[in-house]
Amino acid sequence: MENYDSYVLSNGVYAYVYAPFVFEPDHPYSNNYNYTWTVTWSGATKIRLHFERYDIEGHYDHLRILDGSGNEKWDYSNGYGRQINDSVWTPWVDGDKIKVRLTTDGSVTYWGFKVDKVEGVFSGSSGAKNWEYKLLERSTYGLSGMSGHRTVPPDPAWEGHCDAWSSASIKEDEPTTTRILNGVEFDLNDQKGLLTSTYMDNVIGSYFWDIDQSKAKLFHDKLREYIKTNGKPIVMDVHTGGDQVWNHPVYKYEMTWYTDPGDPLKTIYTTKVWIKTDGWSVDGTGTPDDDKTYKYYIKTDGTSRFTDDSPDGYPDFMWYPLGRQEPFRRANPCVNYNTVQTIVGG
Repeated sequence: MENYDSYVLSNGVYAYVYAPFVFEPDHPYSNNYNYTWTVTWSGATKIRLHFERYDIEGHYDHLRILDGSGNEKWDYSNGYGRQINDSVWTPWVDGDKIKVRLTTDGSVTYWGFKVDKVEGVFSGSSGAKNWEYKLLERSTYGLSGMSGHRTVPPDPAWEGHCDAWSSASIKEDEPTTTRILNGVEFDLNDQKGLLTSTYMDNVIGSYFWDIDQSKAKLFHDKLREYIKTNGKPIVMDVHTGGDQVWNHPVYKYEMTWYTDPGDPLKTIYTTKVWIKTDGWSVDGTGTPDDDKTYKYYIKTDGTSRFTDDSPDGYPDFMWYPLGRQEPFRRANPCVNYNTVQTIVGG
C-alpha cells in the first residue's frame, strides 16, 4: 500500500517563492520504500519545488516528479551509480498540485532528498494584478537612449515617469489587445503610455515608508505584508545615492536566514527581490525582469540594519499608491482619463 503525505498552502502571490518549506524522508531512506508527498497550492496555475539536495541510487531507486493526476514529469534516477546533486529546481508542473515519489529496491540506500522551497505562479481575475506581476515589462516608458526619455548615462537634470507607470500598472487593468477608436489604432504600447500619463503627478495619497540603513526590519515587514499576506506589489526606489529616484514595482521575493552563531538574538537575512524594469519592446510583449539582493540582520528587540554600506545596499524608500486625482504640475493636461479609459476599453 502506497503512503501519502499532503501539504496544503494558502493562496499566495504571483510567482511567489515560499521558503522555508521543508519535507524529507528519513536519512538514509529505507529499503523497499514507496512514498508519495503531495503539495497543493490553491489557485496556482503552475508549481515547482526546490531540492536542497538529492542523493539516491541510480536505476534501482527512483525519485520522481508527478503532476496532480500522477503523470510522471521527471525521474532523477537517470543513470547507474550514485546520483547526487545540490540546489535543484524541479520542472514546472501545470496546475496547483505537484507530487514527489520515492521508491526503492531492497539493497543499497543513500541519503535521500530534502525539499526546502516551493514556488507557485498565480493569475487572478484582476487585470491589474496580471499587469503588475506578469506583464509590467511591456511598459512604454523608459526608452533607453532616446531623447525625452531615459538617457545613458542617467542624467539627473530631467524628470521621468517611473512613479506614474508604477502606479498605473498597479491600479489599472493591463491592455492586452490593439484598440481602434474613431479610425485611430492604439497598440499595446500606446495604451500603456496613455495610462501612465494619467498617473503622472496624479496619485492621490499613498502609503510611504522611508528606508535607511537602520530600518531593515521595516523593509522586511512591508515585503511580507504586501507580497506574501496581501498578494500585492509594492513600489521601491532601488537607489539611495544622489538625487535620482528609480521607482520599480517589487512583485516577488525570496528570503533565507540563519541565527548568528555569536549572538542568538540576531537573525541574519539574505533577501532577493524581483522588480519590473522600465524597459520596453516594439510590440509591447515583454522584456526581462531584474533582481536585487539585500543583506541585513534583525534582532529580537526590533533593532535592525542593512550590512552593505554601498548606495545600492538598501532601498531609499517604499510606497503604495491609493488612487488618482485630476492633473497637477507635471501632468499632461491634454490627456483626459475618461478618454483614455474609452480607448483601452475600461
